[in-house]
Amino acid sequence: MSILAREIGKRKVTRYLQTALLAVLMVVPLVAIGRNLFGPVGFTAIGIAVVVLVAQANRQTPVHLLRNAVPLRYYEAPQLHEVVGELTERAGLRSVPMLYLMPSRVPNAATIGRPEEAVIIVTDGLLRRLSVREVAGVLAHEISHIRNNDLTFFAFAEVIKQVTILLARFTWFFVLLQLPLMMFTGEIVPLDILALVVAAPFAVFFLQLALLRTREFAADLGAAELTGDPQSLASALYRIENPARGLFGVLLPVPQREEAGVFRTHPSTQERIRRLLEIKDGGR
Repeated sequence: MSILAREIGKRKVTRYLQTALLAVLMVVPLVAIGRNLFGPVGFTAIGIAVVVLVAQANRQTPVHLLRNAVPLRYYEAPQLHEVVGELTERAGLRSVPMLYLMPSRVPNAATIGRPEEAVIIVTDGLLRRLSVREVAGVLAHEISHIRNNDLTFFAFAEVIKQVTILLARFTWFFVLLQLPLMMFTGEIVPLDILALVVAAPFAVFFLQLALLRTREFAADLGAAELTGDPQSLASALYRIENPARGLFGVLLPVPQREEAGVFRTHPSTQERIRRLLEIKDGGR
């Protein structure tokens, strides 16, 4: 095993452990609300509903993302299809993802669908702006999402968040309805229950963001493993984040607003590039 493979392997283990921990922590607020407010029977019903919703969400393909995209045929981009086929074989996937092209000047790529019928969407801005080597790094990142079954993780996190928010809102609604009765009986809602329904949605929201960022880092590691070239994805990320500007852009630069780090669904590009280059340096 090469030094680069060992370095990637160690980091992948760390990512798996982080993902498992975050997934467990996301379930904790939901379990606390379910058991404390709805009892064993209600909690069981909530658990069954979550499993059904995750399974349903995992089977559904967000068709709206393909509304403006068209299939990219082999004869239109043979080199791109060959890259996808090679990466798919290295990833050990049973079926080659379908390629779709979306007309957009913004360089971007996304993956939808299940592993056995996945679709990778690329924009023409991505293909025009990046070299073949850099596009291969981006495609390897998307294929890593498919291999890692990250779409199921994303569906799980979204369902847990929505169900937790729904139960917290239902609890608040129930408390408001009971206020007149509480005024006459002198009963009050325990403070720990109120604190739970206030804190749970926020906790799950931030844990979801952390889980999404962890899976992005894991897909970067997977891309480095599939290509054996961490710098290809690092270079692609840099060029996407820092597009070449013409004279007008140099003379009149437009400041870009950067989303606060704590609210990011993706890690910062600078951090992703730094970690990829660390892999490259560590693999020498």
